[in-house]
Amino acid sequence: MLKIYVPEKSGIFRIAAEEFVSFYSRMTGEKPRIVTKPEAAGDMVVLGSDTVNAYTHAKIIEKVIPQFSLVTGQDDYQIRSAKENGRTLLFLAGGRDRALLYAVYHFFEMQGCRYFWDGDKVPEKKAVKLDGYDIKESPRFQYRGLRYFAHRSLKRFQAEHWDIDDWKKELDWCLKKRFNLFMLRIGLDDLFQKAFPDVVKYPKWKVPESKKRSYDDRDLFWSLEYRGKLRKMVLEYARERDLMHPEDLGTMTHWYSRTPYDFLNKFKPDFMPQATKGYSEPTGLVWDIRQEHNLDNYFKLTETHIREYGSPQIFHTIGLAERRCYADREANHQMKLYTYRRIIHKLRGKYPNAPLLIASWDFCMYWKPEEIHEFLKELDPVNTIILDYTSETDNELNNFTNWNLIGKFPWIFGLFHAFESNSDIRGYYDITQRRLEAAREDAMCKGMVVWPECSHTDTLMLEYLGANSWDPRDENRLIASFLEKFVSDRYSTDTAAMKRIWRKFLPVIKMKGFVGPMQPHSFAIGENPFRVYDCFKWGVYGTPGAKGVYYQEKFVNDFTETMKTVPSILKMLAALDPAKMDDFMRRDVVDIARSCAGRCLHYALSHLVSAFEKWRKDEEKAETIRNILVFADKTYALLSDILAAHEDYSLYDTLEEMKRKHPCNPDFEYTLKGNAENGYCRSYIYELVKPVYVPEFRILAKAVLTALEKNDKRPLNAEEKKTEAMEKKIRDDFYDKTPLAKIKPNHAKAFKAFPGTVTKLACELEKYLSGKTSAEEADAFLKAAKL
Repeated sequence: MLKIYVPEKSGIFRIAAEEFVSFYSRMTGEKPRIVTKPEAAGDMVVLGSDTVNAYTHAKIIEKVIPQFSLVTGQDDYQIRSAKENGRTLLFLAGGRDRALLYAVYHFFEMQGCRYFWDGDKVPEKKAVKLDGYDIKESPRFQYRGLRYFAHRSLKRFQAEHWDIDDWKKELDWCLKKRFNLFMLRIGLDDLFQKAFPDVVKYPKWKVPESKKRSYDDRDLFWSLEYRGKLRKMVLEYARERDLMHPEDLGTMTHWYSRTPYDFLNKFKPDFMPQATKGYSEPTGLVWDIRQEHNLDNYFKLTETHIREYGSPQIFHTIGLAERRCYADREANHQMKLYTYRRIIHKLRGKYPNAPLLIASWDFCMYWKPEEIHEFLKELDPVNTIILDYTSETDNELNNFTNWNLIGKFPWIFGLFHAFESNSDIRGYYDITQRRLEAAREDAMCKGMVVWPECSHTDTLMLEYLGANSWDPRDENRLIASFLEKFVSDRYSTDTAAMKRIWRKFLPVIKMKGFVGPMQPHSFAIGENPFRVYDCFKWGVYGTPGAKGVYYQEKFVNDFTETMKTVPSILKMLAALDPAKMDDFMRRDVVDIARSCAGRCLHYALSHLVSAFEKWRKDEEKAETIRNILVFADKTYALLSDILAAHEDYSLYDTLEEMKRKHPCNPDFEYTLKGNAENGYCRSYIYELVKPVYVPEFRILAKAVLTALEKNDKRPLNAEEKKTEAMEKKIRDDFYDKTPLAKIKPNHAKAFKAFPGTVTKLACELEKYLSGKTSAEEADAFLKAAKL
């Protein structure tokens, strides 16, 4: 029987040994024995370098193995085997605790294991090869990891819905991908109650600061007391495995971390001036940090988190983030600089050496490159790092390449990747791989992260992060070559077919990506096809004005040829045998299909904007617009059927799982609906498509058809008040008259019908793109849809 030797069965030795035993036994059916006294006979795995394991040191002295070349405290690891008296010794050593786990997981990866966020692939083997290894691994980037954000709706995508077992699985996966950093941005949980226990009381289910039917509805699903215990368990589990978690500091009151009324009523803080319309309620305002006691109270929150949950290993601040204090640009910029100075000065008074991550979100929104240049001159490069998580924005005028970072100041290359609504498979990989090369070659680039508003949206991107944050060689960096490895690793059957599908799908993936906040085309209707009328008014006639129409037309012109490939992708999905699909493939084919359906809606709605505006100028036929409406309406219906095919997209399933795990707020269904349905968060959610998205789209369609019928060339938002009342009724009916249990999906039935569903979508797209929808068919469909 194989033995695993550790100096003690505690700490990282226990964890690493148990993981080795787990994978070995899953592969071979044999369970190695963990020992704390080295044995002289039989093969043995030795965990720990000579720095922490005296037996390893002894074998170096005896010249059984050469000394290791590890940097103590860093993430290097080595795997080395040796022969001794006819037996095999396998040494797994790391420069620090987590690196020992990296070595264990890498060893089993060499045996054919593969690790994904949704599970491991572990092949069965008669034996595991222990000899012939001499491997040294070091990461290119010092910081590697992810952010978990505060939105709530579907369990797969929202970390707030995860319980401790979900978090353990997630953090184990982080270590398997050799990440070392993660950050919880899921609200403050009970931090105010812990920091000010005599003032701020634990609420029951209802949180007084909540705002119904919005992401601001922070009413609880599990008790706040349990939320605090859960945070503690999560961060303790991470700390046991040597994962870093930044401590947030500074002006941290925001929509997902509101100031409780108990605190406001007791301390009555003055607030910073604010010109921004959002976060205008007192609970979402920033306390005036020009007054020392307010800055002290902010810092007390940070110190409490360190005491109750965390560690002062590394810190994070986003400053004033999206807020503008003054309408005057220069005055506003000075206040932002002042805020950073105050926060940094306060931090350095107690933690002079700890690294501080300064988040870049505000830079890409409001700052000019030259202002960032000047700001960097104020910062100490010894203990400050710019956390740029907008590195893949398509804004070529304002990004890290012109911020004076390269070769001059420590920074992290980060991908925002997705707003809450962007849960499809996406990414401007041409931009990403080009800029990642610059990051790879810059010695001042210290990390690579993905920092989205939702989790698990895009398995390809997560695997891309895992590979490139450790080693961004061209084989990993270039998406076309990386895709081949991704598919080979992920699928056990139909690998050749899945490679053909993913290759053809790659240009469709690249159609959508992170455009950056405050960009004119970020307001475009196609950015979220689930808030149609609102985006039509906003994106075409609102803030960006005529630019909205320009970007719709550009999108259509740029991607017509790409859209012509989508029917063949859908037909290839339909040709797969559902009986041969494992959980990975089943999830991915639905992901690919919903992403294709989303592109169909993006394209059709952008085409609708462009065509309608041309019609207003007598440059387009009414028939073209009618055909667009027919196709879009059918696509919504087919998207609903696609989403029904997997439990990932059901609010009902999410709610029921939360109820099974812990006592749950009996009225949380209303809150969950509001967290999901609000305009910012609408996404690929089964229960929203037919009750909300379809009838709202038909309001737009009716308005368009009426304009065509009457030859009314006015802007489409002319009857805004009327449409607002109609939209309100749709939402009222969804919240008040549509229990989730009444509209829950039948997953088995939908998945059985899945090949037919995607085939129908392919055929409808082909007809639409070729203009072959007959006038009679359009009339019949529009009549049946009551349009």
